[in-house]
Amino acid sequence: MTLLLIRSGRKALTLVELLVVIVILVLLVAVVLPLAQPTPAVRVVRESARQVNAMLANAQTKATAEGRPYGVVLTPDASGTRCIDLSLAKVPPVYAGDDVGAAATIDTTNSGIATLSDSLRVSWSSLNEPTDQFVGPGDQIRFNYRGSWYSITSVFAANATSPPVINYVVPVGTQGPPVGAVMPFQIQRSPKASSAGTMTLPVGAYVDLAVSGVGATGGLPSTTIMFDTNGKPQWSDSVFLMIGSQELQSGTGPIANWINSARNLFPDVPSVWLTISSAGRISTVENAAQIQLAGNSVTVVQPDGSSEVYDLNNTVRRDEAAVAVVQSARQSARSGPSMGGR
Repeated sequence: MTLLLIRSGRKALTLVELLVVIVILVLLVAVVLPLAQPTPAVRVVRESARQVNAMLANAQTKATAEGRPYGVVLTPDASGTRCIDLSLAKVPPVYAGDDVGAAATIDTTNSGIATLSDSLRVSWSSLNEPTDQFVGPGDQIRFNYRGSWYSITSVFAANATSPPVINYVVPVGTQGPPVGAVMPFQIQRSPKASSAGTMTLPVGAYVDLAVSGVGATGGLPSTTIMFDTNGKPQWSDSVFLMIGSQELQSGTGPIANWINSARNLFPDVPSVWLTISSAGRISTVENAAQIQLAGNSVTVVQPDGSSEVYDLNNTVRRDEAAVAVVQSARQSARSGPSMGGR
């Protein structure tokens, strides 16, 4: 008996068919892959945020390891609203005079004035280095190694060999050091930027100082962000730093100025928030503010879903819109998922 074998169909693709499939896959990858990659503006913002995150974390680590405050100085550019240069900052050691016999003599009529003996370094620096005084306004002084620290307002010396005279603020309602008393002193100088720890952000990105700040809507009280020996920032609320890239848009007038001030908060702009919680946790979060601009009005949507329309032609409403936009953006950043500094 003869058996006939009949094929019911092909079991494999031909070479031509395989090549066609491969070509189609290659074309799809070529089209889709660029769409999945971040744009150059997004990459530069994320890299800048990573660098600022790392610098803050380094200062925080140094503060806890060395047992003295460290931080980062944000140096504004000529506009006063942008920062591309950052420096590591530390609090110098307490100054108590040039030798063990140094003392402060409190004025006989004013407890807010003291003359320092054996402290020529203070007078010399004050006379010859006015832009980088060894001791100057903003530093703090206390007496007899205890009690309150008083904020120094001015330093004066008749010449390089004269004892310096320190003026400081005694808060109203408090008792300053006894007039005419002679006692040892300590001066805590303000944080100083370190030339060994400077950084310039990549071209195209900057810290937007106009919308950065502390708390829900506040601005930055200082462009120096310090960490204490426990790694916590000097303010009791969260710090928000906006890393943006948007340049000023054309146009003048109140409405154009408002749009420019909030330019890094619009949803279609590549920008991220770098946040420092009051406990010292540093994180990087995508900006998620919801702003809808239509003509001369703007709608601001809060994270809870509530929204309000603001007429930008109205001065009061324009100011209220600025507060609402910042509040919306920071609340979203406070609760948003961290990008891990990238």
